[in-house]
Amino acid sequence: MSVIGGLGSFGVAAFLVTLLMFGTGKNAGKGKMPELGWGAVFGLSLLAGSGLAAAGDPLKFRSIVQDILGVLNDVGVTVGGGRITMAGLAVILLSIILYRKQTTRTLAVVTILFSFAAGSSGGSLAVFMNMFDSIVSRIS
Repeated sequence: MSVIGGLGSFGVAAFLVTLLMFGTGKNAGKGKMPELGWGAVFGLSLLAGSGLAAAGDPLKFRSIVQDILGVLNDVGVTVGGGRITMAGLAVILLSIILYRKQTTRTLAVVTILFSFAAGSSGGSLAVFMNMFDSIVSRIS
């Protein structure tokens, strides 16, 4: 009998978000476990975001992503008349993740938002996020 099997997708996601919040930031690494590195934070954040999406978005991240998309589209309309799609937002968030110097806690939050944008974008990004959805469903 598996302990993780009884958690469900939200339980796994809540565990991962808790791990990310305590494993990053200014107090991380002060206990028995070391601070999480960039790669671990990125991978765990993708799994946490997929788990939250599979659980029906209990923390309302999808509305945050839609609000960001709305603001960017309002700016796009006033600047050049273009519209940003969900895939465009996912690529913008991915470029922020890869090229902006940020703390590991900021990386966790931006990557969870990225997972929602990528999962809603369709195309290859959605296929990539569906892979993480299947991993979370197998864990839970």
